[in-house]
Amino acid sequence: MRGGVRLIWAVSEYVSPHIGLPYERELVGQIRATTSGLPIDEPSFKGGTSLGEIDLSVTAPIL
Repeated sequence: MRGGVRLIWAVSEYVSPHIGLPYERELVGQIRATTSGLPIDEPSFKGGTSLGEIDLSVTAPIL
C-alpha cells in the first residue's frame, strides 16, 4: 500500500520548488527458504517506510 503528498508551487515563471512525503506500508511480507532441505527462520518484511524530498526546478528562458 502506497500513499503520499507532493506540494508544487511556482515562485516565478522559471522557478518552482517541490516538497514531498511518500509513505509505503508492507502488510504481508513473508518468505520461505530452505538450505540442504532444512528450513531457515522466516524473516518478516512487515512495516512502513517514509521519505522526505525537496526539489527545486529551474528552467532557462527561451531566447
